[in-house]
Amino acid sequence: MAESDLFADLRSLESSEIQSNLLTHEASLVDIDAQLTKNRTLTSFRSSCIKFCVGKSNDIPSKNPELQDDLAETTLTKRIEFNQFIQQRDTLMAKIVLPKYRIMQRMARVYEKLAQPLDTSPLTLQQEITLFSEFFELQAMHAQLDPIETVEMELNALHRQIAEDVKAINKADRDTAKIISTLVEQRKKTTREIGRLKAFLRSKKPKTKPVDAGQARKTISQGGSISLEDLGALLDHGGLSNLEATKEPSPRKKKKSAASTTKASRGSRDT
Repeated sequence: MAESDLFADLRSLESSEIQSNLLTHEASLVDIDAQLTKNRTLTSFRSSCIKFCVGKSNDIPSKNPELQDDLAETTLTKRIEFNQFIQQRDTLMAKIVLPKYRIMQRMARVYEKLAQPLDTSPLTLQQEITLFSEFFELQAMHAQLDPIETVEMELNALHRQIAEDVKAINKADRDTAKIISTLVEQRKKTTREIGRLKAFLRSKKPKTKPVDAGQARKTISQGGSISLEDLGALLDHGGLSNLEATKEPSPRKKKKSAASTTKASRGSRDT
């Protein structure tokens, strides 16, 4: 048997065995497609998570329990919490008139004036009242900075965690890309094998005898019955429109024709 024979390994097998092999490969193809769909959906979800977590998108990806990607979902939750802390910090900052360093500078200057040596020019009562009032106001503003510092500490910690998680997600996604590539190759081999098995099964089917459209037309013109295959061939070759041309002369016409021929022969002899 030639080496180029694509069906060399199939010729010794029974049709039932080949059919079973075909069904196995078709089931395998369904499974491969399901895995491809799941992994491609997973990479799409991770991509959306990364964009949201690094601030490139404001759209929060919808979680899919079927994907079972705890890392991406946890990182997504951290980024949502991170955004909430940012809003909280901005709300607190809106209540602060001066930045922290300006508050500290101003408090130091007011304190120096209040604690100046007695040998210097003394402050008037009104000046002391004004300075103390400003100092207490600055203290109140400074006290409001504590919650902001707490929030900023949480923000910094979350930012570091999210950055590390995004790196891990990217690594996991690269591994998934390799899985997808392997599945694509498996799918190509499986579909190729399915096509080969189907082609061999078709080649083993008994070939039907070509339908003779002329004979079918003759049969129906004589009042006989034809099969559906004959009818299909007849329709493909002109249909039923020219059946009259193929009708054979009736017995009566045959007799009249024979009689006319006889008379014509006698007349020719008489002359």
